[in-house]
Amino acid sequence: MHSCPYCTSFLGRSFKKLLHHIKFIHSHEPNFSITCRQCGQSFRKFNSFKSHIQREEKKNALLNFANVSEQGDEDVEDENSDEEDGEDNDSNEDTNYVDDVTRFLALFILKTKEENQLSQQTVNAILDNTGDLVDSRLVEMKNKVVACLQSSGIEIADVEGLSGVLDEPSIFSQAKQRLQNEYQQMKYFVENFNFVEPQEVILNQYAEYRYLQGKQKLCLVKETFHYISILKTLQSLLNQADVLCEVMNGHSSNDGILRDYCDGEQYKMHALFGQPGNALLLHCYYDDFQVTNPLGSKTKKHKIGAFYFNLGNLSPEYRSVINSIQLIALCRVPLIKKYGMNRILQPFMQDLHQLEADRGVTFWIDEQERTFSGSIGPYSSDNLGAHSLGGFQESFSGLRICRICMATREDTNTKFTEADFQIRTRAIHDRHCRLVENDANLEATYGVKTRSVLNQSRYFHITDGLVLDVMHDQLEGVLPLEVKILLQKYIQEENYFTLEIVNDRLERLWYPQSDASNKPSPIKPQSLANNSMRISQSARMWCLARMFPILIGDLIPQNDEHWENFLRLLKIEEIVFAPKATPQVAAYLGVLIEEYLEDYVNLNDRLPIPKQHYMVHYPNQIIKNGPLVRNWAMRFEAKHNYFKKLVDNVNNFKNITYSLAMRHQALQTYRMQSSQGNYLRVSLEIGPAVGRVTTVQEAGVEDELQEADPQTKGDSSLTRTSWVKVYGTKYVKGDVIVIDYHHGFPILGKIQKVLVVERHIVWFQYLKINVTEFVCHLNAFKVQQLNEIRYIKQSELLDYYPLGLVKGFGCYANQVFVTLKYRLDLMQ
Repeated sequence: MHSCPYCTSFLGRSFKKLLHHIKFIHSHEPNFSITCRQCGQSFRKFNSFKSHIQREEKKNALLNFANVSEQGDEDVEDENSDEEDGEDNDSNEDTNYVDDVTRFLALFILKTKEENQLSQQTVNAILDNTGDLVDSRLVEMKNKVVACLQSSGIEIADVEGLSGVLDEPSIFSQAKQRLQNEYQQMKYFVENFNFVEPQEVILNQYAEYRYLQGKQKLCLVKETFHYISILKTLQSLLNQADVLCEVMNGHSSNDGILRDYCDGEQYKMHALFGQPGNALLLHCYYDDFQVTNPLGSKTKKHKIGAFYFNLGNLSPEYRSVINSIQLIALCRVPLIKKYGMNRILQPFMQDLHQLEADRGVTFWIDEQERTFSGSIGPYSSDNLGAHSLGGFQESFSGLRICRICMATREDTNTKFTEADFQIRTRAIHDRHCRLVENDANLEATYGVKTRSVLNQSRYFHITDGLVLDVMHDQLEGVLPLEVKILLQKYIQEENYFTLEIVNDRLERLWYPQSDASNKPSPIKPQSLANNSMRISQSARMWCLARMFPILIGDLIPQNDEHWENFLRLLKIEEIVFAPKATPQVAAYLGVLIEEYLEDYVNLNDRLPIPKQHYMVHYPNQIIKNGPLVRNWAMRFEAKHNYFKKLVDNVNNFKNITYSLAMRHQALQTYRMQSSQGNYLRVSLEIGPAVGRVTTVQEAGVEDELQEADPQTKGDSSLTRTSWVKVYGTKYVKGDVIVIDYHHGFPILGKIQKVLVVERHIVWFQYLKINVTEFVCHLNAFKVQQLNEIRYIKQSELLDYYPLGLVKGFGCYANQVFVTLKYRLDLMQ
């Protein structure tokens, strides 16, 4: 007997029937994955899996290698056996087949439309053309059946019920009856898939004359934005088994290491989060994005402000998935400026007040009531957006430039530690707001324009909740500025090299597989001439900064003061971008930042930019809110790309916030329709197999694997694969993995083979790499590859992030190096 691995509603004798069930019930679900038991390869598309087993069947004459459960001792039937062509006795076969196919068709519509970002007109055309194709095929089959019967002297009327069967509409037509148009489809999604529809919020409406079809008509004009209830979104999220599990179990650390926001002082001392229970933590974000050509004439008109949130109860590896980021609201930026941020946030605050109430909010989860409370944790944004949210002045050339402290531009030239500045507290800020409300001329004095509606929260306050964002500060501010200053000095003043040499080396540099998609683009001459600090995109800037010492280090004299300060900045970045931290490391970070800023001012004879001043707050921000990368904007910014691409594909600017919000909600609805309980992410993806599936013993690695893990059994299945993805991180042959860290040196290995035991345990066969020294001038470890083969589980790596071997230039041309992404001693 065969049972479905995705649901409990199917149990049958026929393997063919099982495949039929999986195809028509589950194959269009989000995160669908099926594994071949013969070779261990996983597939995201059912048709690819089916083609694969057909090829394997020809090789091995086997059908029983789907990743399915078997009950009983029956052998797997041949796909073409007579028994399957006869009566099927499946015990749990769904009697309402039309409903199943209707659900299948609805999922197909959602998947096809939203994942491919098609217009409704295109989807309707697909459905109509498919219906025509099915109907024409049925007519052809009916004619063949009639001709066959007549050739045997049998009329249709002679066979009772045959005429009715042949005249029945196709199962596709029956399923399509409830999904004929966009209205019916949305109705079905709301009733069956818990679609959370955006709410239109009217800011203002007025009448004005407009020309329509050559005539002047009086029209009612509405100024609106679209809000998605966070309570309804939470209802949908909490009904996902993996999300609820994360919420109920938590992931706080008790060993003194800061791994996430929930390990910081802010969380532990919080009036709600610090108490026993499972309060919902909302990590919110605001930023605007451009949906038209930035050089066009309508850039301001169609600029969109986006409000997002992520459930902070989820572990970081799940929050990094873009699907986990939920939409709160979309509003055109001109309307935000016209009516103010407080007006736009009102619907959100109304829902938040319910969530923060003593009684909390009761959600219907798994057919029972559960009550949760919650509030905002960190609120991330770029600096301009944060000042807008907090009611601060939205100019960084005025007297007050910081939302954390009372710093002035002149102060930042001589003061380089947080202790040198007066920190904004709740009491101080509330006093400033009262003074400004009484005298608007004091706005510049205190750097405050208005009282933020976010402060009406029972728990959240903008003085300690608007966190700093290292993506905007470092990758789009400090690092581009430093690289630009260095290139200007070394190319234009010192004549150490030319920009052509730099760009040539950028092309020839070895890039690790993990950085292949972030390979920096050639630096344009105008980038060094203008006032812009943006040299490259954020992820590429990070890659460029880490590779910069190897790129030009051989051309820079030893003990160059500017170079030494840049290397100090890289030490800062290795702490700032680390996924773990400690209070001791935060204190050391403060020392590095003070030295860096002091030398920057002395060497360059220029005021630090505001983003450099914000660095003085990093140590305390780490202690209060955990590692800075846990609150950065990188993944939220990636969410913008979905909307930008959607606008390009749909090309609809009429009521654009409604269109974008509806499409986003439809996509999120689809992604929550998984029978496997894996809304957050498929934990393991296995690439194509290299050779056949064998056992640990047959592969000759039993002793080696048991030495590393005595629990490994010799008869366990083993698959060698070309690559694997573990929680989205890809590992391939040639990657450098971090085994351990001792006495300031990493213990590294180069992957030779990727092995998967029992289809879920990932092993690496690796060649040991000898780390010979740390080259300070290149900020890199010099390494040598050894011929010593060893084995390790992926789960036992010191750090999950794969590195790569990088070859030097000039006097380092015959040497190979490894550069770190962040400090590894923090990972122990």
